[in-house]
Parts: sequence; C-alpha cells; structure tokens
Amino acid sequence: MMSKLITANRGFTLIEIISVLLVIGILSAVAISRMVFSHQDVDNTARVEKLKTQLRYAQSRAMNTDEIWGIEFSGTSYHLFNGGNVSNTVHLPGEDSVNISLPSGTSITQTVSFDKNRGRPCTDAAGTTPATNDITLNVGGKTIRIVRNTGYIP
Repeated sequence: MMSKLITANRGFTLIEIISVLLVIGILSAVAISRMVFSHQDVDNTARVEKLKTQLRYAQSRAMNTDEIWGIEFSGTSYHLFNGGNVSNTVHLPGEDSVNISLPSGTSITQTVSFDKNRGRPCTDAAGTTPATNDITLNVGGKTIRIVRNTGYIP
C-alpha cells in the first residue's frame, strides 16, 4: 500500500514576510513624512495668510471709499494707513495694536497702496505710481505676490 503523505503548508515564506515588511515600511515613511512639520512653518504660514487678508482688506477699502488705502512695511513691522498718508494709521480688524510684527527673521521696507475705485497696487503712499511689475513680498520664507494692474493676491 501506498501511504499518502500529507504535507501541510503552514506559515509564510521568507520572501512573503520581507515583502510585507517592505510595504509597511514604505507606507509608514510616507505617513510620517506628511505628519512631521515644524511649529514655525505652521506659524509663518498662518501669518502670511493673515497678511494676505489684510492686504485684501486695504484694497477693498480703497475700492469702496474715495480714499487711498495701503500698508506700510517698515523693517520688522507694518501698519494700515489711509488718505495716501502713512502717518494716518488705522487699526486693522482684529488687531490690538496699530503696528503688527512680521515673522521673526523678516524685514521689509516697502509701501503698498491701492488706488481709489480700481484697487490697483501702487508703490507709493499717495497711490499715484501704479506698480509696473508684480509686487513680491518675502515673509517668513514664503512669498506674497500682488499682481500689477489688478491687485489680485493668489
């Protein structure tokens, strides 16, 4: 009589185990790299978005009033002004102080104003010199661009 040999294929081969561990390692590396970010990057991104909103606010005020509105950057801080005069400082909505600090390591010396009715960006406080190129502000390692002629801030 022939005896039947019953072989049980139990367990995994070494190649299957290595393959599964490799896939798990790749997925873990991708997940961790997406989760790891510095607190400073998040803070700077929030400040940049806030500044974009404040620039849009100045532009909106210029388009809806009969005055020039703008933001003057002086070193490590900035403030909102109206009437084409940087000395006519105005509180930005939600701010406790007239002067607002830029993120650490950022220094800008520039005036951005918006002309009446159209909201075009200008490079002077009086709103008489329209920007000939897009205005670029480097804030906290990020770039804010104000498109010439339209004032669009992407």
